[in-house]
Amino acid sequence: MRQAPGSPAGWAALGNGWQAYADVLESLQAQAAAVLPELVPSARDLLVGAAEEISAGRVLAPEAALPVYLRDESAWRR
Repeated sequence: MRQAPGSPAGWAALGNGWQAYADVLESLQAQAAAVLPELVPSARDLLVGAAEEISAGRVLAPEAALPVYLRDESAWRR
C-alpha cells in the first residue's frame, strides 16, 4: 500500500471530514489502515505524539513549519 505523503505506515483517518469530502479524499482514504469518522481528535490528543517527536529530536524551527490544507483554495474565507 502506498502511503500518503508525510504519513506514517498504518495511519488512520479520523473525523467527519472523511465523509463530508469523500469524493475529494477518496484516494487518501483508500490508503488508510482504518477510517473512523466517529472519532474526532482534539489538539490535546496530539500532545503524547508531539512529546515523543520532540524527545527524539524530530522538530522543525517554527519558521519552517508550514500548514497543509486539504480543502481547495476556493473554499477559503477571504
